Amino acid sequence: MTPPAIHASGVDWNQVDAVIFDVDGTLFDHLAMRPSMAAALLRHVLTERRGWHDLFVILVFRRIRARLAIVEAADIGRQEFEVTSKSTGASVAEVKEIVARWVYQEPLSIIQRHAFSGTREFLAALKQCGIRTGVFSDYPAEDKLTALGLAVDIVRDATAADIGRLKPNPAGFLKVAELLGISPSRCLIVGDRDDRDGVAARRGGFAFLRRASGRQGPRRYQFHCYHDLASELQQARPAK
Repeated sequence: MTPPAIHASGVDWNQVDAVIFDVDGTLFDHLAMRPSMAAALLRHVLTERRGWHDLFVILVFRRIRARLAIVEAADIGRQEFEVTSKSTGASVAEVKEIVARWVYQEPLSIIQRHAFSGTREFLAALKQCGIRTGVFSDYPAEDKLTALGLAVDIVRDATAADIGRLKPNPAGFLKVAELLGISPSRCLIVGDRDDRDGVAARRGGFAFLRRASGRQGPRRYQFHCYHDLASELQQARPAK
């Protein structure tokens, strides 16, 4: 019997029929974007009458989302706005407007410059090998993928009515696998946080591969560069 072909990442690519990606921190460097976003918010605070109020709502929204993730609250797409509204005194409509601008829209103008190198090449290699692709993110992801110039087979996020839960709950990954028509045991989750992506993957019965920063030494089931993953995959499986 031929032993499985295990590569530097630790993945046996012959056992993978689909790859499902996280987005923030996995397809682009969200931490590197923070200084630019902080500067934009500071300008807003200093020049707009409602600036401090908007900043307060954003901070509360993020804190509440983190709390809802810990308790694995259902119907996240409704609760995140209603709980923020109650905590800030802003209307639900106002919370949605502020979040839409500063959390969803403003980052899109700079996201491309922070994309991780090799993502397109890796996605192309997956397609050539007949491996299906999906995305699940805690935040809406369609516009981010468009800004990054990336395309996958299925894109879903936690606010969808048939998911409604944040990671580490595995519901989102399981829904994407279902829509791809691939068993979790044949799917690979690629993410940057073991405490969120990794836990959700393992709870759902998926394999997990973590994108690690270049400051960390190489370990199995981690990778630093998508170019390396693309090369590894192309060596392991012939293009279809």
